Amino acid sequence: MDARTLKLKMEREGKVYINNYNEKFTIIEYPHNERVRIKFENGYERICTWSQIKRGNCITPYTKTVCGIGYLGEGEYNPNEHKKIYKIWKAMIERCYDAYNINYKNPTYKDCFVEEYLHCFQNYAQWYVYHLPITNEEMHVDKDIIEKGNKLYDREHMIFVPREINNLFNKKGTDRGEYPIGVHLCKATAKNRRKEDVLVAQCNIIDDNGKVKKVHLGYFPLNKPFQAFYMYKQFKENHIKEIADKYYAKGLIDKRIYDALYRYEVEIND
Repeated sequence: MDARTLKLKMEREGKVYINNYNEKFTIIEYPHNERVRIKFENGYERICTWSQIKRGNCITPYTKTVCGIGYLGEGEYNPNEHKKIYKIWKAMIERCYDAYNINYKNPTYKDCFVEEYLHCFQNYAQWYVYHLPITNEEMHVDKDIIEKGNKLYDREHMIFVPREINNLFNKKGTDRGEYPIGVHLCKATAKNRRKEDVLVAQCNIIDDNGKVKKVHLGYFPLNKPFQAFYMYKQFKENHIKEIADKYYAKGLIDKRIYDALYRYEVEIND
């Protein structure tokens, strides 16, 4: 060991540092810059470089790197080899705990939470791989079909459903103002050739080609918003039952999901 390395060893061994996630660790062995052994307050030890220490990115599998909630954990799953699962897990955490998302981007997830067990990526990945159906259909994870209004991502409520079913209940961007769900104002303009403002009942569905299709359900006077809503409600609930029949016949949803879809009721404040 040369004199410079010996000097650095004496200066740095035993010294406490803090990473970018406010975790303290101690250098317990410093043979050279490229192989520094450190120990965290929770007892976890690892090898890192002096450059990583200076940048503050020395972490453990238990460092909560996603919204101060999610962490990788120790096991067979990692973000590089299991990118799709990691992306889905990370997005779930961010939907519930990222301030920008819940305050501006997607406020429907305000007051939603993730089961503590699933804060660990390893645990989520194990659940995901075990429950993912074998199919060519694109499957999504849903938390509130089994129990409408459920706010918790947990193993009791989380299910895999085809994308088309998941999209049936997508309320992203549903800032409707004073009108009920499925109803919007159509102003009188030369373009639409109407002489007066009216309400329109309309429902989006996905056609056989996977494209969103707007189904026009009728025009209504401005003083008949509830009549317009009930037109939408009846169409939407019947459409949900049709989709339930379609995927139950394919064997892509079980009886529990099928029954939940059949009893689903569209409410005016959805």
